[in-house]
Amino acid sequence: MAPLHPLDGEDVPEHEKIRFWNVFAETYTAEQQGDMPGRIVEWLAGMGCLDRARDVLEVGSGPGTYSLPMSRLSRSVSCLDYSAKMLDRLFAAAVSECITNLERIEADWNVFDPERRWDVVFAALCSGSGTMDSIERMDRLSSGCCAMVSWIENGGDRLQSEIWARLGKDYSFASRTTDDIIEKLEASGRWPESREFSAAVAIDMPIEEAVRRQTGTFSFFGIEKEAVAAARDILEEQSEDGIYRFRSVNRLRATVWEPLR
Repeated sequence: MAPLHPLDGEDVPEHEKIRFWNVFAETYTAEQQGDMPGRIVEWLAGMGCLDRARDVLEVGSGPGTYSLPMSRLSRSVSCLDYSAKMLDRLFAAAVSECITNLERIEADWNVFDPERRWDVVFAALCSGSGTMDSIERMDRLSSGCCAMVSWIENGGDRLQSEIWARLGKDYSFASRTTDDIIEKLEASGRWPESREFSAAVAIDMPIEEAVRRQTGTFSFFGIEKEAVAAARDILEEQSEDGIYRFRSVNRLRATVWEPLR
């Protein structure tokens, strides 16, 4: 089995992970998810997990991919992230969309343990959220339901893997998925309901813009120059007339469960 991406190793200090996500905040987009976030939020509402009488805690809210649509179907959304720059992006977007029912919580989920509880605790594509420790913390903080969104297939990871391979590293992105979440929940006595979503993702952009987006975080590892050269070579091979054309059918799984009492 290929080794984990270096950021996913257990020996990476939390302050270094925060620094990574602050760097990533500059280029992060949700484009690999296509229109799935909006459809997932609608599904959660249909499942009775979201409504105007409920307060939501979102774990790892990032720039608001789910926070913003959830805010329109909830009484409030508390947006927890340990990246200040991700939260800055989220709240700038909220201001531009005249959304006022969001709360900012800059904190590390791994040690977050307030007295307060929320009706709903939600995590989408949050690294480490599929661990039993995280699931149990979600249960403790929820008085109503818990929900999680996880990758099944993300074609964008393939390009990152190719760049790392050109740099002599055969890293796995397997830890980014929580494809065994159903088994974990059932084995621990929870009874989840789940639905799979898919989206055909088509992205066309100039090679240099694609290189910038794919390599911004390599500065964190001190190899941005090498990564830029590798990414440019790969993208030129996969492009035509200076335009990189990405096509993939990406898949997400949304899972809902009642917390154990």
